[in-house]
Amino acid sequence: SWISAKGKTTFTINDFWIDNRSKAKSSDDLLPAFKLLEERAIIQEIHETPNIGRKPKHKYEVSPSCKACFRCLKNE
Repeated sequence: SWISAKGKTTFTINDFWIDNRSKAKSSDDLLPAFKLLEERAIIQEIHETPNIGRKPKHKYEVSPSCKACFRCLKNE
């Protein structure tokens, strides 16, 4: 629901964690939930090579089929 509410198409696990700190002690605690979203094909991890600096840890993209509706999240 956070993805839908924020209108995100790409984000890092840290972006989510910053907005939801009370739900996890660290961003690494969220990895099992993000893996589940990947298994359901709602998001997919992006592997980029940065031009400058460190690459973002665990960057994700919302599946094109989910960008339009998020019906699966409304039923939960």
